[in-house]
Amino acid sequence: MYNLLIAPLTETYFQKALIGGSIVAIVAGVVGCLVVLRRMAFLGDALSHAMIAGVAGGYLVMKLLFDAEAHAPGMLLGSLLAAITTVALISFVSRISRVKEDTAIGIMYTGIFALGVVAVSIFRHYIHIDLMHFIMGDILGVADTDLWVSAFVAALVLSILIMFFRHFQLATFDPVMAASIGLPVLLIDYILTTCVSLVVVSAVSMVGVI
Repeated sequence: MYNLLIAPLTETYFQKALIGGSIVAIVAGVVGCLVVLRRMAFLGDALSHAMIAGVAGGYLVMKLLFDAEAHAPGMLLGSLLAAITTVALISFVSRISRVKEDTAIGIMYTGIFALGVVAVSIFRHYIHIDLMHFIMGDILGVADTDLWVSAFVAALVLSILIMFFRHFQLATFDPVMAASIGLPVLLIDYILTTCVSLVVVSAVSMVGVI
């Protein structure tokens, strides 16, 4: 029983996995409440699949412009840009056409995910990504950099949600009233989707895109 339950806790890799998983669980649970209440649950799946295009882009930029392998902050920035681009495209398509938001999400995330896979295949000499590791994640292989990034993102997102909780709450339950009293509902939506993007990007190396 000791070897099964207690002994793994003495291993460094297991301790990192517990810390990283706990950080992701806490911040994802808090953000997830607002996401579910807004009926945006499919958005998290879309953003996680769009990450591969951002990671591929980060690798290409680092290799072609700086002749260096991409590191975690560079990949995080590329993934975040891909996520924000995905959100902007979803909003643009749903606003200028009769396509509903959930349909626009399905179209965008499959297209951007396919674009990322194609980029990895075409530029495989420059982009050294293990697709299975990216898709499935590897929580037992969490690096120190991943932990610091996850902790920073969690602190930032939780701080934003705590400071502006009443704004998020009102814009979630009654956006019409929020707009009538002068709250920038559209800006609040963009801030929330950016927070979701940050959480997804920081967690994808541990839990994968699926």
